[in-house]
Amino acid sequence: MDDVELPEARGWDRLRRPVWLFDNDAKRHIYANNAALVLWGAESREEFLGRDCSDQSDAVKARTQRLLDDTANGEVVNERWTFYPHGEPTTAKILASTFRLPSGRAVIQMEAEALEVDADQVRSLEALRHAPAAICLFQPDGGALFRNPVAYATFGPGNLHLEKRYENLSAAEVLLADAWDGRPSSCLLKARTLQGERWMHTTARRVSDPVTGAKALLWASHDVTPQVEAEASLAAAADRADQAEAREARLTEISHEMRTPLNTLLGFAEVMSAKTECPEQRDQLTRMVSAGRRLGDLVNAMLSEGEGSETQASSKIAGPTPVLASGEEVAPLRILCADDHENNRLVVTTMLRAMGWSCDTANDGAEAVERVRAGDYDLVLMDVQMPVMDGVDATKAIRSLNGAAGRTPIVALTANTLETQLRRYRAAGMQDCLAKPIGMAELMQTVVAWTAPRQDGTESDAVLSA
Repeated sequence: MDDVELPEARGWDRLRRPVWLFDNDAKRHIYANNAALVLWGAESREEFLGRDCSDQSDAVKARTQRLLDDTANGEVVNERWTFYPHGEPTTAKILASTFRLPSGRAVIQMEAEALEVDADQVRSLEALRHAPAAICLFQPDGGALFRNPVAYATFGPGNLHLEKRYENLSAAEVLLADAWDGRPSSCLLKARTLQGERWMHTTARRVSDPVTGAKALLWASHDVTPQVEAEASLAAAADRADQAEAREARLTEISHEMRTPLNTLLGFAEVMSAKTECPEQRDQLTRMVSAGRRLGDLVNAMLSEGEGSETQASSKIAGPTPVLASGEEVAPLRILCADDHENNRLVVTTMLRAMGWSCDTANDGAEAVERVRAGDYDLVLMDVQMPVMDGVDATKAIRSLNGAAGRTPIVALTANTLETQLRRYRAAGMQDCLAKPIGMAELMQTVVAWTAPRQDGTESDAVLSA
């Protein structure tokens, strides 16, 4: 690329001080005098002007754009730059200004003066300019003394106006006041940046301007938006989990309090209906059962609406199909019913004994475990919500027993039948679930389903997988 034809070029060509023009849009130099060619280690003017400078680092890109912005109205910027001709660092004092081409386009005019500087100072300055944090030095009135490239790319030009920069203004004002009082501190600020609203971990401390010795403020900000958003997401997830747990506990309590008395009413109504020989009483009891079932459906519907994404499951977790050979008599069964509610125990034992089966009872999970350990039961009907030891822990304890006792079929008989609860029962080793209120036909079918293998002379080892 040929150098531009400018009247000023003849004067610049005679200077011993390096002078060159840089087109920030094209990322190329468009003029250089002989001294500049020496500074840059160029073989010729054509070779220098032909160099492609588009591979600038983000810090250098931000810095050159700042030079254009800061000198747009005729100002001159005086600062140190380190150049790397052929990879060798050269530090110089630069006077930068905006130069208008005949076309009116603005480019950067640079004049350089070689400096002898301390190596540590040069390294510190370069590290500061390439640091990932936005670092600024401000005067007491908020005027900017220095901004590293990240600060410029984050906030753009301008002074420290807290009300323009931060959403949580009060926190920023406290940070500023503490810093000027000599108390270095930090806080999380929600900043308005060129990239939109970002969370910045910001520190501030009072320092001295290394040039004038006057008081100054060192203001450093690090973008922590990803971490803040991740923490907020985790907190929201934890809150949703807490709400779901509270909702499940509330639904469990409501389900237990409503279905337990329904179980008693419907159970005894069915038993009495099967025993009575009076048509009028049988009709009345049948109507009671029908009304109770409708009430049970309303309870289920109400609970289902409160469950959200949960699924109300009044059907079985899973289980074998009942096998009853035609004409064969069902062998007497020995069943254990564990329930802390006396009416529930009485309903279940009455139903089972009406079929000619033996039914023992336990008042809590711990008692159920001991009875299974000492007895020989064909099936355990296990309530879940019990004192001392609940049904889930009791099932786990039974599954840990040795021999046939540990393989005894266990069916949950409970008012708590949310999908999450069914998964807990399954994981503990329960093989089926009956929802309260329980009907006699459903109870009989389930008992036969899980005891049929034993009646054939075999034992069932079935425990449902998750």
